[in-house]
Amino acid sequence: MKNDSSTSNPKRHRRKIILMSFLAVAAALYLTSCSDMPDPVDTQMTAFSEDTDYSAVQTSSPAGVETTRKNPGSGETTSPSETAPQETEDPADPSHEAAYSETNEFLEAIPYDTVYEYSDRYYEGDQIIRVAGVDGCRSVTVVTTYKNGEIIDVAREEDTLFSPTNEVVVIGTKEVLTYGKVVTTVNIVPFTTEYEYDPASYDDEQIVVREGKDGSTLVEYLITYEKGVEISRELVSSTVTEPASQLIRVGTKPAYTEASVTEKNSFVKYTTKYEYDSTLEEGVQKLKIAGIDGYTEKIYKITYYHGEEASRELVQSTVHEPQDEIMIIGTKTEESFGMPYIDAAHGGYDYSVTQDYGGSNNHGGIDFGVWYGSPIVAVMSGTVIYAYNEGDLSTSDLRWTYGTYVVVEHENGTCSYYAHLKSRTVSVGDKVSKGDIVGYSGNTGRVSPAPTAENPLAGTHLHFEIRVWNGSTYVKADPKNYLPRWNY
Repeated sequence: MKNDSSTSNPKRHRRKIILMSFLAVAAALYLTSCSDMPDPVDTQMTAFSEDTDYSAVQTSSPAGVETTRKNPGSGETTSPSETAPQETEDPADPSHEAAYSETNEFLEAIPYDTVYEYSDRYYEGDQIIRVAGVDGCRSVTVVTTYKNGEIIDVAREEDTLFSPTNEVVVIGTKEVLTYGKVVTTVNIVPFTTEYEYDPASYDDEQIVVREGKDGSTLVEYLITYEKGVEISRELVSSTVTEPASQLIRVGTKPAYTEASVTEKNSFVKYTTKYEYDSTLEEGVQKLKIAGIDGYTEKIYKITYYHGEEASRELVQSTVHEPQDEIMIIGTKTEESFGMPYIDAAHGGYDYSVTQDYGGSNNHGGIDFGVWYGSPIVAVMSGTVIYAYNEGDLSTSDLRWTYGTYVVVEHENGTCSYYAHLKSRTVSVGDKVSKGDIVGYSGNTGRVSPAPTAENPLAGTHLHFEIRVWNGSTYVKADPKNYLPRWNY
């Protein structure tokens, strides 16, 4: 198929015209510089524009010569202008004939051809320009000879500047098919994590109680394609699987703890010195100043991990010198032990023992069965060193089992204990004499049977102890070895 330059694409035509303009200018320069005509012709090259009919471009005629011009491209003849100079008669030439030539030079496009190829790579109806067509170009020189105003000869000469490039168009032959395809998509729904807190576990421990499981959304679509491109999509099915949450148990008990620990290491034993006091019963020993062994005291900061010692750091170390013990020895012989209570309800003394010293439960004293509210008296002169009411001591202190009780320290190196009193009549620091009332019998502290609302006097008795100084502390002794009822 041949392209007609008059019917080609306007944009392409304009591009060709611009190219021809540049070639025209070049040709004009070439002709001007290379002409060897004896009578130079004033040659005018017209630049091509979008509206120029380059087939009609021609040079001007020589001055003073009547010309008749013919458009080589159209075959039309043009008359000289009215103002053109007229031919001058030469009287010497009776025929009045004169001949002259006119040269027209212009550029002319060589249209490209379109070549068609067929390929199954492209669909039917598709046209792909594989190679764009480009017009060629040739220069044309037309020499027209005139005589007596008539054309007597026309000579045309062509020179191809560059050949056209054929346009190559690929015609698709691939059959257009419309088909469907089922496509499945899966969207994962991540599981969440829940936490529960356990105060029995350490805070650096985590236990997975229940494994988590991701959920999913499965969707099936019927997708229709045409020419390999999706043109529609239809939902076929949708399945949702819910996720299962993960459960993690987290401990809250501190994994690391710290404690301050003091350690004492004895290295020098103290010595005992004696002093004698005539106000104390003979044989009684009384500690004036407790002896203290010399020792080294060290304080450590201990770090525990999961309850076990992980490290220890020495914070302080102090050396303590020994301190002598001073013991007072009594030399008085007049006073002896008496009995601890008066059975006022029966008008005198009734020493019934409900539980003796020692036995299978290692009882530390003697329990006397007395009536509730009976007067309790000091068995020997001395000083009150302890006096507690029920409730003064916490249950973490085993002495609370005594309830309301009084302790009297005697000059012979002994102490007497009076426990489970209803009430006491003395305070710490009081001086008492043998037979003075220190309180009244009751059932405070831990007694058996325990008092109840129905029987508030249950468990009433006097718990009595004698403790003897052994050089470093008071130790329990059998009261029967000291009380006059048995000591004979």
